[in-house]
Amino acid sequence: EFDTETWEEDMAKFKDTDVEMPATLTVDGRKYPMVGVKFRGQSSFGHVPAGSKRSLNLSMDFIDRDQRLYGYKTINLLNCNGDASFLSSILYSHLAADYLPVPKANMMKVVINGESWGVYSNVQQYNKDFLKEFYGTTAGARWKVPGSPQADGGLRYLGEDIDPYRQRFEIKSKDDEDSWKALINLCKVLNETPARDLPRAIEPILNVEGVLRFLAIDVAVVNSDGYWTRASDFSIYLEPSGMFHIIPHDMNEAFRGGHRPGGGPPGGGFRGRGLGFRPPHPVEEAIDVNKDGELSAEEIKNVTRALASLDMNKDGRIDPEEVRPRFDPDQGGPPDFPSPDPDGEGSSSGKPQGAPQGFPGFGRAGGRGGFGRTGPPGGGGGHWDSTLDPLVGLDTERMPL
Repeated sequence: EFDTETWEEDMAKFKDTDVEMPATLTVDGRKYPMVGVKFRGQSSFGHVPAGSKRSLNLSMDFIDRDQRLYGYKTINLLNCNGDASFLSSILYSHLAADYLPVPKANMMKVVINGESWGVYSNVQQYNKDFLKEFYGTTAGARWKVPGSPQADGGLRYLGEDIDPYRQRFEIKSKDDEDSWKALINLCKVLNETPARDLPRAIEPILNVEGVLRFLAIDVAVVNSDGYWTRASDFSIYLEPSGMFHIIPHDMNEAFRGGHRPGGGPPGGGFRGRGLGFRPPHPVEEAIDVNKDGELSAEEIKNVTRALASLDMNKDGRIDPEEVRPRFDPDQGGPPDFPSPDPDGEGSSSGKPQGAPQGFPGFGRAGGRGGFGRTGPPGGGGGHWDSTLDPLVGLDTERMPL
């Protein structure tokens, strides 16, 4: 609840600043005063006209540094731009959660100043709360690799100067020179260590098993906006021990195809022979590590093992039946939306049954939904078509993982 009717215009003016609008948040019948609210996102904001549904960022600790919503200080309410199902982030999160740390996701119904704005996808923020939950500490360095059609955050070695890395990796923790040096060293080891020596050199500084799982899941769910397509839209965590972890981010473009982008990767052109499917650039110097034109068992072993971990019944394929029980209420999955007004008094009260593990639940009632008067907004820019062989190679100069 904002104390002004011009909240949308005011927030739009301050979109690219650190200014937040104060509001009172009501969730499950409880009021949270002085919460900071601002618009967030790039295509989810720029491709959606004023008066329609835009993504929101809520800071529970805007004024009261100790205020939390079910233990979380930041709430991301996404409009699912280009995802008419509203399920991409949620499905990705639930599937990946069995194999690696991943932001939690669910749905909320949102009402602003008495007007319903429908369903939003609520995705966990990658911050110290995330580290504490999954790694048991708030220490360490965090980076976000922001996306763009010409993104180049694939961990290429760019020399010892920090500045080129700052252009590609957005540090979210304290801007510490030692953290940057560790990241540069990771890139150098990945790119310049001979293949025969790489396991011994990389395993002490990179969670290799976690990386394989991350890459396998990203490919298996056809994430058209991630590491293997654009060398971007993922997160990096450096533990105090010196171990790096790769973490999913921006999961809203999974489970769907796309269109070819306007430009190629940095440097132009694609090298090597194609394997007969798109997207071309993740596979052009693919699994063929020794560049002999053949795919040996050794070269595909790690990718095969990682993909096999997604095959729950070990029949050699990932079937809908293997994931459906997690999302079908009739088979023990998440329940249907609870009634937004169970007592018929015009308000939502009581915590919905089945809200996932204390993550903020379904919010208040909504009726308008959708994307406003203009219908669903267009997608956030073109991406590669997504007809995939499961053995997608990622060992390219642009994406050395």
